[in-house]
Amino acid sequence: MNTEDPRKNIHRSESEWREIFEAYQESGLSINMFCQERGIPASSYRLWNNKFASIGVVAPLKFIKLKKAAENEVPSLPPLSNSLEIEIDLGSGLSLRIRR
Repeated sequence: MNTEDPRKNIHRSESEWREIFEAYQESGLSINMFCQERGIPASSYRLWNNKFASIGVVAPLKFIKLKKAAENEVPSLPPLSNSLEIEIDLGSGLSLRIRR
């Protein structure tokens, strides 16, 4: 049984990353949710975002407008899991990742 993450071996071109950034801008999702839905490691997204920023081409971050739920509406949450992953972008291409 192969337990390696198949996403680790995908190599995307600069033009593919530009398309990914455009799709992100149109998605209205957070970076983490967008990457999770697309099967893209958020760390790779941030790495490429930093590369583009260093040459003056930035995929700008945007805020997600939250809607107030109706009184009887229950907001949907992502499924719970026993694992936890926290990643903090420290800037300059550095990030801190904690997994449990």
